Amino acid sequence: MVRLDAVGGTPPYAWSVVGGILPPGLALSGDGWITGTAIAPAAAHAFTVQVTDANGTMASQALNLLVKRAVLTCGYCHAAGGF
Repeated sequence: MVRLDAVGGTPPYAWSVVGGILPPGLALSGDGWITGTAIAPAAAHAFTVQVTDANGTMASQALNLLVKRAVLTCGYCHAAGGF
């Protein structure tokens, strides 16, 4: 989980994606949390977020999120074929 934060303005803030898309499997909540598990192939994903404060003042920011290939690790693995 990652939380976006705004400086200035009047809380509470409302967040949204206004350009591009988050990697599949991730979502941005209205309170600024990016949650989920990316299921996209390893790549950089560009998107733009917008934040609106309690007075309706808006600001936006382009972001890049790098999804890396997942690596499976385990301390003890057992398979039918015998490892």
